[in-house]
Amino acid sequence: FSNCRSIKSVDFSQCIQLGSLAYNMFRDCQNLTTVLLPTSRALSIESEAFYNTNLQHITLPANVFGLGDNVFPVSLESLNVESADPATFTNISSNAFSRVDLVSCILNVPAGASLAYRSTDPWAGFQNIVEAGIKVNYNDHGEVYADNQRIEMGAVVFHNKENIAFRVVPAPGYEVGSVRFAKQEIQPAADGTYM
Repeated sequence: FSNCRSIKSVDFSQCIQLGSLAYNMFRDCQNLTTVLLPTSRALSIESEAFYNTNLQHITLPANVFGLGDNVFPVSLESLNVESADPATFTNISSNAFSRVDLVSCILNVPAGASLAYRSTDPWAGFQNIVEAGIKVNYNDHGEVYADNQRIEMGAVVFHNKENIAFRVVPAPGYEVGSVRFAKQEIQPAADGTYM
C-alpha cells in the first residue's frame, strides 16, 4: 500500500490472522488518517509502517508486542496504549517514536500505569503521559456499555470527557452485585448508569 494516496482509513479490527504490519506498509499514504488495529492475536508493527502519513490518533491494543523504527508520523497528536504494563512490548525499538513530537503528543495509558510508562524507555520520552484509560472487567453473565457502545471484556476505554457513563446490563436471571472504580464501590445513578 506504500505511496497510495487514495487510502484514508483502514480497519483491521476484525482480522483474526493478522500478525504483523509490514515494513513501509503505509509509508507516504499522505491521506491516511484512521487505523483500527486487531485485538485477536499478537501483533508487531514494523519499521516505518505509518511513516509520512497524516495519522493523528491511534490505539495500540494490548496484543501489540513489537514496534520498529520510526513507526509513527510527525502528525501524531495522541497515542492510546491499552496495556497497563510497558513490559508487554517485548520487541520495541528505541527509535519507535523518533519522528513523533514527544513534547506535544499525548500518551494515554490505563489508570494506574503512568509511573510504569514514565520509567520505561522509550515511553519515558513522552512529556504528556495521561491516565485516561479505564480497564473494563466483568464476568460472562452480562454486558457493559460506555456511551451506548458495547465494551469487550478486558478492553480499555479511552475518553477525553470529564464524565463517561457506563451501563451494566446483567444477563436474564442475574443482577449487578457491585461496581468498583479505582477500588471504590460506586452506586448507580437513577437511570442505572455509573459515572
